[in-house]
Amino acid sequence: MMQPTSPQLILIVDDNLTNLEVMSKILNDAGYEVAIALSGERAIRQIQHSPPDLILLDIMMAGIDGYETCQLIKKNSEWASIPIIFMTALADTSNKVKGFELGAVDYITKPFQEQELLARVKTHLRLKQTEMHLRESEARIERILNSLEEVVWSATLDLSQFIFLNPAVKKIFGYSANELIAAPHLWFDMVHPEDKALLKQAFQLLKTQSSISLEYRIFNTTGNIRWLKIRAQIDGSYHERQADRVDGIIIDISDQKCVENQLIHEANHDNLTGLANRNNFIFQVNQLLNSIKKCPGENFAVLFIDLNRFKSINDSLGHYIGDQLLQQVAKRLQQSLRPFDLIARLGGDEFTVLLKNLSNPEDTITILERIHSQLNEAFEIEDQILFTSASIGIVIAGSNYSNAEELLRDADIAMYKAKKMGKSCSQLFKHSMHVETVRHLELERDLRIALNRQEITLQYQPIVNLQTQRMIGFEALARWKHPQKGYIAPEVFIPIAEESSLIVSLGEQVLWQACSQLKQWKTRFPEVSTYTMSVNLSGRQLQSPGFIDTLDEILNVNEIPGHQLILEITESLLMDNHEPLLTLFNSLLERGIKLSLDDFGTGYSSLSYLHCFPLNELKIDRSFISRIENDIQSQEIVKTIIGLAYILNMSVVAEGVETLEQLKHLKTLNCNKAQGYLFSKPLTKLEIDECLKDQANQLMCA
Repeated sequence: MMQPTSPQLILIVDDNLTNLEVMSKILNDAGYEVAIALSGERAIRQIQHSPPDLILLDIMMAGIDGYETCQLIKKNSEWASIPIIFMTALADTSNKVKGFELGAVDYITKPFQEQELLARVKTHLRLKQTEMHLRESEARIERILNSLEEVVWSATLDLSQFIFLNPAVKKIFGYSANELIAAPHLWFDMVHPEDKALLKQAFQLLKTQSSISLEYRIFNTTGNIRWLKIRAQIDGSYHERQADRVDGIIIDISDQKCVENQLIHEANHDNLTGLANRNNFIFQVNQLLNSIKKCPGENFAVLFIDLNRFKSINDSLGHYIGDQLLQQVAKRLQQSLRPFDLIARLGGDEFTVLLKNLSNPEDTITILERIHSQLNEAFEIEDQILFTSASIGIVIAGSNYSNAEELLRDADIAMYKAKKMGKSCSQLFKHSMHVETVRHLELERDLRIALNRQEITLQYQPIVNLQTQRMIGFEALARWKHPQKGYIAPEVFIPIAEESSLIVSLGEQVLWQACSQLKQWKTRFPEVSTYTMSVNLSGRQLQSPGFIDTLDEILNVNEIPGHQLILEITESLLMDNHEPLLTLFNSLLERGIKLSLDDFGTGYSSLSYLHCFPLNELKIDRSFISRIENDIQSQEIVKTIIGLAYILNMSVVAEGVETLEQLKHLKTLNCNKAQGYLFSKPLTKLEIDECLKDQANQLMCA
């Protein structure tokens, strides 16, 4: 096939500058010429000016989205042949199918891999070039027919005899042109049994229309299935002169079908284990629910499976071991089930099972016993012997369920009940378990009372300057001791506060307490006048009416200058409402208050929005620090974050420092500050008092 004499032009359409920069570099390095457009409107203007050879098109964009842009391009006959590859983070199969219906040739899933991007671009540029040569060949068919890779053919209208076949037929079918001309029935004999009727019906249409086009399958001479696209036509004046000849072309589209099938498979299956994913599971359960509503009688059940001790294994031995354990668990679960049962991985260490055709309750018990037996046996991974078990919740489907989500909800509730019973336990869902949901509501009520009574207290974790090895500040952490239930963990009550309006009151109380305590320490210990107090801030609290006025009052009453207060926000907060947030942040900076981006590196907004907001500090998430000793990737991520912070004139705090080896790495990378159990656990105000009484140069306050 003739190669292009000049670089092929690729148009990238994406409103994300970081994506544009990364993809442009990859494609330029691969020898392609690249044009970019930040919106669908600009893309149309770019195509009018210089039509590209291929378009990489983002779906989710401001203004006209990727789907609308694709429609506009395909409506123009001059542009309709330009291949369009969608780029998306959407996992829903329906979204991808919609793209194919609009004319897209492929999808690239975000975050994309460099080799996948180049491979798919190369494939579809090659396919486009093939189509172009086919169109050109119509003008000089006699001179180039024998050089084509596609099958060109002519036959009698009843397909009883081939008039012409080019040599390409040998590569696709396995038979030479002469063999098929001598025995034309072989061509139809090779057609997949499920597609024979479709092919016959299509050729019958040639009696009433001049052309047909369809896709079908064959078994070639090696027994392999190949997907073919056949186009056939007769002369348009057939009815006037009774044409008896049909001409056509056959293209092997097996590779394209493989890509499409892979996309569909990826959209419906878990990448790690190969099992069905959540969307696939819900779809099939809903189908079964609809089926039993129409034809009652079939019994089925849903199991919700959660592994015990998986988090401990994953945290202590690393994600690589954890992933291998999940893969082995998936295999054992499959071995425990019947061939027609469905198993899915919802995410993390959670699996669900759809048990079909349950003729009696003993079937479920037998399967549960097999699952527990399989999972209780030791797992050998990387020369390590590991043990886990499963907590399983069971729901027997009935007419009282309207959709799969309800079944999963109740199976999940039953699973948590089983987990509380101990290891390797199963629990059948009972409606009385809704008491657990009521308990959640009760906890919300109790939290409201605790806030009214100001029962929320604070602990303070010291923050250390790694250069001077001195304590330079604290992070205030909310604590709640329930009068009857005792200590309630922050990870329990803070999400409850977030779900309700209580987070605003909680955040305000934390600010008052933290600043009041800082004032007391400044009065007793002069060196604290240089310390900072870091306080976590909820997005809902930050954007609540009167937040700035309340903050001013807290600082004024406690005589705290703004530069001693650091407000910690999360990356998710930066993804929406840019203008209002920017105005609010600037108001905080005018008061000298510093802004810190907490858990940096775990979200998707960081690199895209970091330059848009006036941030002063980055806090490296503890997940990277915990792996910095042995994981080169984590080391590089931490190094990059620190380098980025210096470029943007920000300070850096490493969270969760627990070992001297981690500290050594951080010092080598010139990290500014750190906190974690290596230096001190969170302390009460009385413990901090004792700490401040010690030597000023004391590094750790355990």
